[in-house]
Amino acid sequence: MTLMRRFFDWWGGELARVVPGPLRRAVWPRRPVIAAEPGPDGLHLTLRQGRAAPLGPLETLPARQRQRLTRAVRVNQAETVLALPADRVITRRVTLPLAAEPDLAAMLPFEIDRLTPFSAEEIYYAHRVIDRSPGTGKLEIDLIFIPRADLAGEECALAEAGLTPARIDLSLPSGGLAGLDLMPRREVARRSPGQTLAIGLGTVCALLALAFLVVKDRTLADTLEDRQRQLSQLRRAAIARSEALPRASATDLLAVAAYEAKKARPRAVDLLTDLTAALPDDTWLISLSLSQQELRINGTSADANALIGIFERHRRFSNPVFRAPVTLAPQDGRERFTISAEIAVPEAGQ
Repeated sequence: MTLMRRFFDWWGGELARVVPGPLRRAVWPRRPVIAAEPGPDGLHLTLRQGRAAPLGPLETLPARQRQRLTRAVRVNQAETVLALPADRVITRRVTLPLAAEPDLAAMLPFEIDRLTPFSAEEIYYAHRVIDRSPGTGKLEIDLIFIPRADLAGEECALAEAGLTPARIDLSLPSGGLAGLDLMPRREVARRSPGQTLAIGLGTVCALLALAFLVVKDRTLADTLEDRQRQLSQLRRAAIARSEALPRASATDLLAVAAYEAKKARPRAVDLLTDLTAALPDDTWLISLSLSQQELRINGTSADANALIGIFERHRRFSNPVFRAPVTLAPQDGRERFTISAEIAVPEAGQ
């Protein structure tokens, strides 16, 4: 049991290290923080768990104590934070339209070139909202950043000690942390072999679960085919019996006609198969709705207008139209569309 507990502690820790910081802190909100603060004589470590407990300079830290800290970080029992004093970072006050606030995090990387003498790839940065003015429609933020080259020494020292920082924050005069994260998630250090193994084990579990679902789905499909085969046999027997009767009632004739009309309509699985084969590789669907007479799709494509011609030439569909104006997706410049088309009923013999 002890060996299994250690294994799951290790596995959970390695998987947690590749989870985004905000989500990880929400799941483990009370983990101790090992704050590494640059000083004149190197990095000073402080253990923050309720209150701050100084550990001393990293270079003079006893080997046994350093091993305990490294082990705690590895199994996700503690988090390393590079805590910078305010005089190490650059703060720039920026005024933006208030409407930009919902997309501010995604917009700032593209504005860094204009707001700073650096590109977004050359700095660690974060922002803090200072003021919102609905009356003037203005938003004031502080853009806080530091060139990455300025932290190369500190990052190297922490990496050698096995304490790669999960985030970069600011230390406050009161001794606490500002609660910022200047290190975007994409800049977390490369996965260690342990993390790769943990992710591999998780992938194997996911594949086994997927295989189970596929087998279960195949079993359901076989059962459905058996039921359809039985219904077909019952239908043929009913038709043979009705033909043997001297005269069919009007109700019977209407029931047979309704059944034949329903049978004539293509199956949903056939429509989806034809739609998948017809759409080009550069087209992605966001949503799809299917009724007895109409197909409606919403998605993005490199050439939305070309889809109309594809539907017009297809034997399954007719009268394709755009249900909304074609727009450009801001993320990748692809054309976003909404198209509906009537489902063609094949003639007898087709």
